[in-house]
Amino acid sequence: GEREVRRHAARAIAKAAGRSHDVPTDVLSALAGALKDDAKEVRRSAAKAIGEIAAVNELPPGVLLCLGDAREDSEAEVRNLVARAIWKAARSTDIPEAMRASLGLL
Repeated sequence: GEREVRRHAARAIAKAAGRSHDVPTDVLSALAGALKDDAKEVRRSAAKAIGEIAAVNELPPGVLLCLGDAREDSEAEVRNLVARAIWKAARSTDIPEAMRASLGLL
């Protein structure tokens, strides 16, 4: 169904993005938006993808904000992936002081 398609899309984007050092902003925005998807699989794929991207790319503030919100996800697995993505982002992105608290980095 549609949910399956979205999950495959998120996973495909993750694979491509994880190998790239220059991920287009609209791709990052799409993944950040997917963190709010009603399907757990889509949120999980998006969080995983953002984590892979964060390891080699700076994340824009909008994506960091979405990660901050996603820390409250109803699924523990998604929360764990989000926490890992934030941890990776903290190493590759100069995160503004004002955003650190909402990301749990203080």
